[in-house]
Amino acid sequence: MDRLRKIKDKYEFIFNKIHDVIVLCNANFGIVESNRPAEVVFGYGMPVNGKKCYKVFRRRGSPCVDCPLQATYDTGKVVPIHFYDDKLEEYFEERTYPITEEDRTLVGYIIVFRNITTNIEIGNKSALTKKLIALGQISSGVAHDFNNVLTGVLGRIQLLKRTVTDQEVLRHLDMIEKSALDGASKVARIQEFARMPKSRDFQSVNLKNLVTDVIEMTRPKWKEQSDHKGIVIEPIVEIKEDIYVLGDSSDLRNAFTNIIFNAVDAMPEGGIIEIWAEVMNNITRVYFRDTGIGMSDEVKEKIFDPFFTTKGVKGTGLGMSEVYGIIRSHNGKIEVQSKVGRGTTIIISLPSARRIDREIVAKKEEIKFFPLNIMAIDDEEYILEVIRDILIDMGHQVATFSNVKEALEVFRSKSYDIVLTDLGMPEISGFEVAKTVKSIDRETPVILLTGWNIEERDDRKVASYVDYVLRKPFSMDNLCSIINESAKKVMRRIREKGEKKANNNSDTGNFPPV
Repeated sequence: MDRLRKIKDKYEFIFNKIHDVIVLCNANFGIVESNRPAEVVFGYGMPVNGKKCYKVFRRRGSPCVDCPLQATYDTGKVVPIHFYDDKLEEYFEERTYPITEEDRTLVGYIIVFRNITTNIEIGNKSALTKKLIALGQISSGVAHDFNNVLTGVLGRIQLLKRTVTDQEVLRHLDMIEKSALDGASKVARIQEFARMPKSRDFQSVNLKNLVTDVIEMTRPKWKEQSDHKGIVIEPIVEIKEDIYVLGDSSDLRNAFTNIIFNAVDAMPEGGIIEIWAEVMNNITRVYFRDTGIGMSDEVKEKIFDPFFTTKGVKGTGLGMSEVYGIIRSHNGKIEVQSKVGRGTTIIISLPSARRIDREIVAKKEEIKFFPLNIMAIDDEEYILEVIRDILIDMGHQVATFSNVKEALEVFRSKSYDIVLTDLGMPEISGFEVAKTVKSIDRETPVILLTGWNIEERDDRKVASYVDYVLRKPFSMDNLCSIINESAKKVMRRIREKGEKKANNNSDTGNFPPV
């Protein structure tokens, strides 16, 4: 008897130590035996024996329609089902094992519940990761096409700005140009999707000019739309002229724009948006304070979560999470202070920067060279037209080719000072063009134009065959700067050839006529 008791105690110990929920039921769905986890998980610490299984585990008033018992009994195979418990907020797998007499009369059954929440979450994350990778590949192609379009838009705007004298037209062109540049910045962030971000070269940005641009560009939101609603929203900017931050002006403009939009949405009855800045210990703090409805602590905790929005179907939920990503990429910090009914203050901390006199920089880059003979290759005709017009405006001669094979055949028979080539083209890539050009004439500078991100595996190709990489959409200043750098190489090459020829003449005693 003692031996039987010990065996019973041993199995009860094991029965209660198993993490899965295990219960023994009779044929009428009544729970006869259960282990300790059954009481802890579904009974909330109270005994479950004597209760109906469908009431305890599924919180129903009658047997479950999807009960796997009948299917298991009919097929002789265990038929598992999965369900989500709303109260526990967890997923479970249920397996039912019939207990029968020799004549297959059902006398009861064993139910095993296993918590599979972690497995479900891992599976969801894996599926999400695959979707994100696929989305990243798709978005990269879309981003490339947008970069081509933006190249044409920016090029035409900047050419127009060189000929237009009307100040009001120039002001509008400036706004269009900045919007296009901001679009290019957004596309660049799309291209970084599902990729490891690389270090970036930031520049000195005048904070007051940046904020002034943002106020002007958001005017339709805080002025025109507000006027239409019969409310008044007034932005007040108090930033000194000599405050500079280190960053990307397009990215920061996009971040500040999102903050302004949120502030306007938070003031349905109108109000004031105050923007000011202070500099301490090489850190610039920018303050955005609105007199809106404010937010609760719960909302404040989730404000930077992707896809979180308080705007219903109108919002994408990407605004503040995008702001957070931009500021973090600038080695900055973002802080939110808010109380319901008392408005919100957003504090952006960014590395300070020294002033750079851009007029001096521009003058240094406006170096005049003799006209160069340049070959431009791109499968998009409108891109070629923009490149041609910009280079002609600089005083150079340009031959454009949309057919890569034709361009290479011409290069073999005719000399060009510089070759510009797109990266992604049908049949022959820009890398192959660069390789062929260098095999014919190693000294010819090759400029690679690309709307794609150049992967790390392609860095070696760039180092071997490409002199400069110009990312689309490029500005006239960027193109001019790279052309000027290439021109220096061309001039150096001509000078070295001249010196070599002079030395040869000196060695042979044949002097050129005076």
